[in-house]
Formats: sequence, C-alpha cells, structure tokens
Amino acid sequence: LCAVAVCAGLVLFAAADWKLTPSFNPVGLVLVSLSVVADSILPNLQESLFRGGSSRLEVTMYTNIFTLVVMTVTTLASGDLIGILRLAAVDHVLACYMAVYTGIAYVAITLFMTIVKRFGAVVGVFLGTLRKGVTLVLSFLLFPKAF
Repeated sequence: LCAVAVCAGLVLFAAADWKLTPSFNPVGLVLVSLSVVADSILPNLQESLFRGGSSRLEVTMYTNIFTLVVMTVTTLASGDLIGILRLAAVDHVLACYMAVYTGIAYVAITLFMTIVKRFGAVVGVFLGTLRKGVTLVLSFLLFPKAF
C-alpha cells in the first residue's frame, strides 16, 4: 500500500514536471516506480529468509548473485557494460573509483542486511528512505539549483 502511495506521489510530481519541461521522458518515471516497488518487496523477502534460519552472508550472497545476473544481462543488452569495461581499461583512475565504490557498496549492503536481520524490514526500509531524503536535502544545500 505504501509503495502504491509513493508511486502515486511520483506520478503527480512528474505531471507537474511535465508541464514545466515538455521534453519529459516517462520511461524514467516507470523505472523509478519499479525501483520503489522492488524496494518495498526485497527487505520483506530478506526478513522472511532470516526468519527461516538463513544467515546474513547467505542472504547477501544470493541477493547479490541475483542482482549480478540481472544487471549483467541488462547492461549487456544496452551496450553499457562493454563501454564501461573499455573505458576502465584505459582510464585507471576510473577503474580505481569503481573498485573503491564496490568496497563501499559491500560495507553498505552488509550494514543494511544487519539492520534488516536485527530490527526487521520496516526499520530497514525506513532508514533507507531517510538516507535518500537526507541525501536529497544535502544535494540541494551543497549544490544550489538556479530555480
């Protein structure tokens, strides 16, 4: 129900943006809506796996394997995977940034799984949403927009 409310809010927000910017692409709205729905399903699924006796490492591994397969297929289909691998092969700073990002992402995923396992999916989703909101506010404060 909450995911539906968030998606409805996104649609209204996008409708206002569409009036201001006629070149609005609705594919982005569909992708964000799908992300919201997935964000509401995944922690609940992970919590049920924890209740079934799975360890944090098992849930993390299988979640990441599924994500790796899906992301590899979609980025191969779009051509982005080959492009970024070619770019990283010649730009060693980019390759280093990618490695550092991967390490930070692993730590973040591990912490999130610990929160879901210890406190439940609702707290995990709430904290994830709070983090996104704080990031948005900080973005506007640190990088002011002309509008």
